[in-house]
Amino acid sequence: MPKIRPPAVAGQFYPDSVLRLQDFLNEFLVSPSPCDTAPVTALIVPHAGLRYSGETAAIAFSVVDPARWRHIVLIGPTHHRWFHGIAVAPHDFFRTPLGEVPVDTAVCNALVAVDTLFEMNEDAHVPEHALEVELPFIQHLMPECPIIPLVCGDLTPDEIRKAAAALEAVLPPETLFVVSSDFTHYGERFDYVPFAEEEAPEALRKLDHGAINEITRQDTNGFMRYCERTGATICGQRPIAIMLALNELRQAGGNFELLHYTNTGEMLEDYSSTVSYAAIVYRAAEVEDDLVMSEETVDVLLNVAHDAIASELANEEYHLPSTAPPHLYDNGACFVTLRLRGDLRGCMGTLEAKESLLENIERNAVNAAFHDPRFPPLTATEFRDVDLQISCLTPRRPIASIDDFELGRHGIILEKDGKHAVFLPQVAAEQQWDRETTMRHLERKAGLRAGSWRQGSQLYVFETICCASPEHRAESD
Repeated sequence: MPKIRPPAVAGQFYPDSVLRLQDFLNEFLVSPSPCDTAPVTALIVPHAGLRYSGETAAIAFSVVDPARWRHIVLIGPTHHRWFHGIAVAPHDFFRTPLGEVPVDTAVCNALVAVDTLFEMNEDAHVPEHALEVELPFIQHLMPECPIIPLVCGDLTPDEIRKAAAALEAVLPPETLFVVSSDFTHYGERFDYVPFAEEEAPEALRKLDHGAINEITRQDTNGFMRYCERTGATICGQRPIAIMLALNELRQAGGNFELLHYTNTGEMLEDYSSTVSYAAIVYRAAEVEDDLVMSEETVDVLLNVAHDAIASELANEEYHLPSTAPPHLYDNGACFVTLRLRGDLRGCMGTLEAKESLLENIERNAVNAAFHDPRFPPLTATEFRDVDLQISCLTPRRPIASIDDFELGRHGIILEKDGKHAVFLPQVAAEQQWDRETTMRHLERKAGLRAGSWRQGSQLYVFETICCASPEHRAESD
């Protein structure tokens, strides 16, 4: 029987009436603007009662593209139980008045297995409001998306980085990262009065924005030092630090953006006891075509592919260039294609960016030349006449139907029953296939029976930025 975590604060922090809750969500959640091209991959949202912080949280959730995400990390601080480490929810579902939110139990179990910092801890989750308050927003935007619910206890700076490393090792692609945190809690009842009440309107804003500046600078150590130095009562400072440390590990290259800031002192015109709220989002870096495809970049990428193959043929160790443009050391995914006198001679690639683009090109060039199961290993004689093509991939995104698949522009991925297959954008164009024909060939490549892609399958599209030159011939040394 499924284990369900019942609501703890419905009717207190948010309405227990389905209609009232839906009315609030319909009013304050708006569709992302078409001009928001850089995808939001993480956000910091408050968790007080909706009458105080709901509008701020809605501002952040409104810029999330629901179609991009298949998993959600929901991480926040503990308010009711003291413990050391990170409490993982041992539940199958979290319930709210809107229904049940599925828990990604596979990822939860993997986190517990990978690092002892993560422990199943029901007691930490049952009374905790920090995660629960965010659930209606998630249910409204992404009702089928499973959550990975984590409550943070006490953690040292080293443990914060360990937790980030464990998350990086375990989290699947297409995981949205949601941190639930209020900012400064000021007043006698919070045992935090670093300045007089009459100074609070200006001093509180300055204190909070000092922390926000460390976040936007993406400085994990700076943020933790700031909180320690000022004593800032940011309840979710450890979850925020984990997110910053995770971004450092990923070398993500995007930017944090403050969308909204307020506090209850400002709302109620009473600063004797006040809590601050911020809506902060992280926008992933957008790769500009003209940057990636500059002449210098093309030469570097093609030379890496060529030299990696040449070194393998010579049984020599290959070393990546140390003076390439800096953005090529960022994580990237690609396919490397070899053609011999116009005919395919090997093609291997990676769909997810798990290593630097240069490392990925080196790996896939060697795999395409020597480990493509459709062809025997490339010979030195063939190498003299091989043409190289590198297709750098944008992040994949799910599509609802093949009507969203643009021939010649999109590559397409089919996943079903543990099987998958992919075509680069040029495949359908070169073969002059229409959408239906492309899908027939794609499901055949995946080892699926005819027509099975129409039900129960996941479809994704991506785009590629290609580096190829007919004159760039691979030459033996």
